[in-house]
Amino acid sequence: MSVIRVPLYEDPLFASEFKKYLLHQINTMYLEYKEVPDEVSFKGRLGKHLYSLIKSNNWNFNKTKILHERGPNEMEIRFTRNITITKESNIPIQDSSLDGKIVDGWLDKSSQNSIIGSFNSGFNVEKTVTPSIKIPILELK
Repeated sequence: MSVIRVPLYEDPLFASEFKKYLLHQINTMYLEYKEVPDEVSFKGRLGKHLYSLIKSNNWNFNKTKILHERGPNEMEIRFTRNITITKESNIPIQDSSLDGKIVDGWLDKSSQNSIIGSFNSGFNVEKTVTPSIKIPILELK
């Protein structure tokens, strides 16, 4: 599990590393869901510290809204709407019960194989989710 360790003193190196980390997390969600997350919420006293860091540096994350909320010390990257995920089943075609059999009135064996070979037994699985990532924030001592 990933954890953010926050120094409560001024640290320019932390600020640049934190920005890279946050952009990486947003990009990870984008790559997985093919959409940019809607919000990043910073919670608790340490979350307020990170939120203030972002605001004081005027960092802009385009479509992703940055906010501070009450709650335990954590950062939550989330979608505020449902996302539909489509996955192909990729089930391999099994041998057919027609293999090796000739039935009167049917096409010849090569035609049968052509028909059977063109049969696609795969299907798509769709589900609707509202993804989020919660990352605890701890004080660096």
